[in-house]
This record gives sequence, structure tokens and C-alpha cells, in this order.
Amino acid sequence: MMRLVLVFGLGAAALAASGCPPRHAPAAGLGPYSEDPDAERAFKAAVELFEAGSLSDADAAFAAFANDYGDDPLYGSAIVYRARIAVEQGAPRTALALCASLEGAAVDKVTSERARFYEGVAAAAAGEHARAVDLLKPFLGALTEPAENETLLSSLWRAASALGDLGRA
Repeated sequence: MMRLVLVFGLGAAALAASGCPPRHAPAAGLGPYSEDPDAERAFKAAVELFEAGSLSDADAAFAAFANDYGDDPLYGSAIVYRARIAVEQGAPRTALALCASLEGAAVDKVTSERARFYEGVAAAAAGEHARAVDLLKPFLGALTEPAENETLLSSLWRAASALGDLGRA
């Protein structure tokens, strides 16, 4: 219990020291890239909409990308962005379904990890607290983006509190 309080306290202090992160920070991490210039342009345009905070437009662009470039290495990243958008728009069940659609798919390790992260965040928002803790706990100390650390800590706190077991987080 003391360890959990210390982890959350240190996380809160780090967030306070770094200032408020942007609400729509880009998804971090080195992921795949496309060798198809048209696919790369379409993906980049969707990311730009996301970063500008145009979530509905970004979701539509990522959905179109996934439909048009289903065999592209960026396909999984587009689905992860859609899951993140669904969580931000208050649709955690949609995010869970999007993450589940990647299970067994040929995606790179970074994309697979990001899908698990947003699946955990969505599970916490959907009230699947034990699942959320199990999915999110491995990310403690592993994220470098302040906005995602804040999301991780708040999701873990919410899930562990609901379980009445802060020691699980």
C-alpha cells in the first residue's frame, strides 16, 4: 500500500513539475512505417487531424485508412489511434472492440503494446477494473510521454479504487 501511494505521489509530482500535458498529445513510440507513399500521406493526414484535436475527423480518416490500406504496416497503428479516440470520446466499449480486432493480427511489437495500453485504459473506463489493472500494471515506469503517464496513473487509480485494493496497482 505504501509503495502504491509513493508511486502515485511521485507520478503526480512529476506531472506537476512538467506542467499540464496537451490533451491530444500524439501517441508516442517508434512504430511501423509504410513504404507506400500514398498510405504514408493518408496516415500522416489522419495523425495531423488527431493532433489538432479534430477527433471525429481523425477517426473518420483512420477508418478510411484502415479500409483502404488493410495490408499496410500502419494498419494496426490506425486501429490503435481509433481506440484512443474512442476512449477520449467516452466510448470505451468501442475502444475495446477495436483493440480486440488486432488480436492475432500481424502487427509489430510497439503497436501491439500500444493496443494493450489503450485496451487497459478502455477497460478502466468501461468498469472492467480487474482487467484494467492486469493490462495497465506492466506499463508503470515504462511510459515516457507525460500525457500517457497521467492517463495510466488515473486509470490504474480508478480501477484499483473500484476494486477496493490499491495494492493491486
